[in-house]
Amino acid sequence: MVVERIFPMRKIRKNPFRVAALGFIFVCVSVILANMAHSAPMGFFIVALTVIPAIPFFLRMTIYEEKEEEIYIALISAAPKGRIDKGVKGIVNTYNVIIKLYMYFFFGCILGFAFTSSVMSAEASKSMFSDLQFISNTVPDVSFLGIFLHNFQLMLTMVLFSLVYSVGAIFLLVLNAAVVGIFLEGVIRQNMGSFSSFGVLSYPAAFVAGSFSGILKLLPHGICEFSGFFFASVAGGILSVAIERRAYRRWAVLKIILIDVAKLLILATLLIAAGAWIESSYPLINSILPSFLK
Repeated sequence: MVVERIFPMRKIRKNPFRVAALGFIFVCVSVILANMAHSAPMGFFIVALTVIPAIPFFLRMTIYEEKEEEIYIALISAAPKGRIDKGVKGIVNTYNVIIKLYMYFFFGCILGFAFTSSVMSAEASKSMFSDLQFISNTVPDVSFLGIFLHNFQLMLTMVLFSLVYSVGAIFLLVLNAAVVGIFLEGVIRQNMGSFSSFGVLSYPAAFVAGSFSGILKLLPHGICEFSGFFFASVAGGILSVAIERRAYRRWAVLKIILIDVAKLLILATLLIAAGAWIESSYPLINSILPSFLK
């Protein structure tokens, strides 16, 4: 596979940020292919085309990381009891690489959708992504409980997708990235007038400024919500791969994996709850933020 040649596993583990470029490329290529083979609206079709090459990549990476964890478990099991505590890693450190991969891929896809939607005319973008714009305009109950339940259901759906389709939660991550990218498109277009005097650099300047300001608007609650989704995706992925590789035949390994999955899901739930509280309290928080963060 070409992706394996350009992005070998060892280099990816050392520099996970390269996956952001992978997500950006997947989205751009998917938009080109969709225009050649599908009529508008084609938002969901573009998401599907982006997910198709991403799933085998993340599946291989999850298997790679799980094998590393099994080796680690074997070493810990063989170590003297007095030295075990010194070798135990935290749950985030254990799956640090795969969590970063989800995060960087997600942000790469966001920038890919923001770029492809803003580089074309507003009319063409609206026609192409009209099905995704419908999702972005669907606002749940804005109370803490309403937002929490909505995001918690999405988290459980990600875990279910991962169990049924291995790392199928990638679909929901890319879908959310598309919705965020379309949101950034609107901010980028608003900034284009301010940089019209930059000549050929007007669009790049508007893209950078619009993306930065748009992401800042999402940070108060988005950083918690999306982190929760990343942890839930990793939890579902490692559990699915463990079942697929028949880890249940080795209780010592399966026990550690189940504990890790439970910890990741608890952490994801707490982050989603924190994000829901911030989002439901956003008017109050926004009133006390410095002007450059609003």
